[in-house]
Amino acid sequence: MREKLQAKISDRPADTKKATSSLAKRPSGEAEPKVSNGDVSLFGRWVIVICSAGAMFGLMALFWVGMERVRQADQMDKALGLPMKLKSASLSLKEESPFPKVLFSRPKRTSSFLYKRPKKPRIRRDKLPDLEIPAFRSSYIQAELDQLRTIFSQTAGHQERAILAGLHWMARYVEVEKRFISVFSDYVLALHELTLFGKHRPWVEIVRSVIRRSFARAWRSRERIFSRDAAGKWDFISLIYLLYQHDIPRDPYVGFYHQFFVKGDITKGKSFEKALQQRDYDRLGDFIIDSSFLDLFLRKYKSSPFRLPKNRLAYYVRALEKLPLLHTSANADGYHDQNYFVTHVILSLNHYSETPLPDTPLLRRMLRYLKRELWTVRHKVDDIDLLAEFIYSFKCYGAEGLPAVKEATRYLLFQQDPRGAWGKEEDWKGDAYEAIHPTLAAITALNYHKK
Repeated sequence: MREKLQAKISDRPADTKKATSSLAKRPSGEAEPKVSNGDVSLFGRWVIVICSAGAMFGLMALFWVGMERVRQADQMDKALGLPMKLKSASLSLKEESPFPKVLFSRPKRTSSFLYKRPKKPRIRRDKLPDLEIPAFRSSYIQAELDQLRTIFSQTAGHQERAILAGLHWMARYVEVEKRFISVFSDYVLALHELTLFGKHRPWVEIVRSVIRRSFARAWRSRERIFSRDAAGKWDFISLIYLLYQHDIPRDPYVGFYHQFFVKGDITKGKSFEKALQQRDYDRLGDFIIDSSFLDLFLRKYKSSPFRLPKNRLAYYVRALEKLPLLHTSANADGYHDQNYFVTHVILSLNHYSETPLPDTPLLRRMLRYLKRELWTVRHKVDDIDLLAEFIYSFKCYGAEGLPAVKEATRYLLFQQDPRGAWGKEEDWKGDAYEAIHPTLAAITALNYHKK
């Protein structure tokens, strides 16, 4: 037996002969010595187990983060009314192939596990502001203001009370002649919008009376309200429709129009092309707004004693269909002008509550833009005027039932001052347009409902 064992040992490698020889010579009662190679193998196995467990835990954490991103994205889409997959023809990206995809990409969303989400503005959640309409003595609409106070005291719905309080505040604000001259056109145009849904608005006839008295007051200061240049002429053209709608004597205004303003073409076609090339959203918005009032008047009244310029609204709309919208909130000035351009294109083609929106590629683009940017405007941009115009624009599409739009509307109501105004109190003492525009935009947005 010993000879066979020695023969096997001799056939093994040299580095194992020593250990095997010692094993063969060890007495039977002696304990087996520990082998170092066995210790290394056990440690390696533990390292593998620990690394595998760590890798699995890391994969599970990455999977959880990914699912968290998907969940937050789905919640955002549900709140904004965005579809999970753009299947409908109206929301297809194929029809917009001339534009870069960044135009229609969703806003970047980050997981709360890895990043701090932007803080939402804190608003009062316990109750809406307790609105009040103080007694006020007016030089030209005292009876109308007293009637508004009576209707306000008899109205239960907070949204209607908010409109009445805002309307009463604007009437008090423009009592000062300098302010009235500065904002007359915007003021009476907003009043006109409040008269368009008369079946369920008890204040319509009162507002009509305020409009007529405001025109009578403005006639005395007409040369201070309107400038002689093209801008003043377009400002006057925007009010011609109101002369017909509210039975205001037109003959004096016809003579004033033909004698006071500059003669010649004021369509500014070359200026529009230049603004389009430079992507000057502010000037492009002015072209659309001015042309929309002219277009509305020519739709309703085929002939008139006013010699009016050429209606170029259809041309402007076709030219704007390929205008990219590339600014983000990182570029505050460009984003501001771009947002107001979008809302005013929608409101202008809606003729400020007068006509339904047509179904065009341009307006479908604008709806996608509204849905994409509403969260940013509501939570990151401190601009109550813009938020009101976003709500107004959504209503023009009949989309006021979207959860995000409802929440934005409630937020707008929370921002009203108890005295009736929107905006910042320090602005009320500065430029008249900047002071009155937040309230003007808010009450017209709250008042509108799709016909």
